[in-house]
Amino acid sequence: MFSKIVKLKDYQLLTLGWLGMLCMVCLNCTVHSLFIAKQRVDIASSILWSLQEFGIWLLITPFICFALQRSMKLKQLILVGFFALTCVLTVNTSLDVLIEQTAWQESLFYNWHKHAIAYLAIVTLVHLKGRLVGDSQGQIHGSAFCVSKGSVTQDKEISSNLQRLQIEEFDIAFADIYFAKAAGNYVELHTKQGMSLVRTTMKELENSLPAQTFYRCHRSYLVNLSHSAKLINARSGHGLLVLNNDIEVPVSKSNRATTKLLLGL
Repeated sequence: MFSKIVKLKDYQLLTLGWLGMLCMVCLNCTVHSLFIAKQRVDIASSILWSLQEFGIWLLITPFICFALQRSMKLKQLILVGFFALTCVLTVNTSLDVLIEQTAWQESLFYNWHKHAIAYLAIVTLVHLKGRLVGDSQGQIHGSAFCVSKGSVTQDKEISSNLQRLQIEEFDIAFADIYFAKAAGNYVELHTKQGMSLVRTTMKELENSLPAQTFYRCHRSYLVNLSHSAKLINARSGHGLLVLNNDIEVPVSKSNRATTKLLLGL
C-alpha cells in the first residue's frame, strides 16, 4: 500500500488529499445541520460551500507541485506562495462578496491564515514525499550498485571497457553503453545489445558511472562521450550530440558549452 502511494505523483497525491478534505467539510456541514442547527440536511449546499472555500486549490495544486519540483529553495517557496495565495484569496474573497454579501476586508481578514496554512501543508507534504521516495529508493538500490572494485580505486586511468555496471541482475560493461534516458521511476539504458529498462534514478546511475566518460548533457539524458561523433546545432540554442551509430542525443542549452569543451570542439 505504501509503495503504491509513493508511486503517485505529487499533484495526484495532493489532489486526493483535497478531495478528502472537501468530503470532510461536507460531512462537517451535514453533522452541524443535523445535531446543532436542527435543520434539514442540504447536501447540495454543503458541496457548494466546500467548493467555495477550498475548490480553487484543486485547480492550482498541480501548478504549485510543478513549480516546487523545479526548486525548493526559500526564494522559490516565497514566490510560489505569493502567487498561489494571491490567486486563492482573490477567488475566495470574490465569491464571499458575491454570494455571502460579505465585505471584502472582512473576508480577507478571516480567510488569509487558513489558506496560508494550506500552502504550508502542500510544501511540507511535497518535501516529505521527496524524502520518503529518496529513502525508499536508497533502501532498494543501496546494495544493488556494484562497480568492479580494485581497478577504479587503484588506478583511475584504467580503460572504462574493463569496468562494469551491475544493477541487480543487469550487468554490462561501461563501454557498451551508448546513453541513458530517464523514464519515470526507471531508466532506459541504450547499449550495444539493445535497450534495457532498469529500475533506478538518473542521479544514482550518474554516481555509478565514471565522470570522465559519462556526462549528464540533459536533465533526462546521460551520454557516453566515447561514442560521440559530432555536436550539431538545434533550435533555441539547444544541441544534438550525434553518436557513432547515428543516434542523436539531446543537449540542453545550459550544457551545450560544456559538452563542446569535453569533446574538444
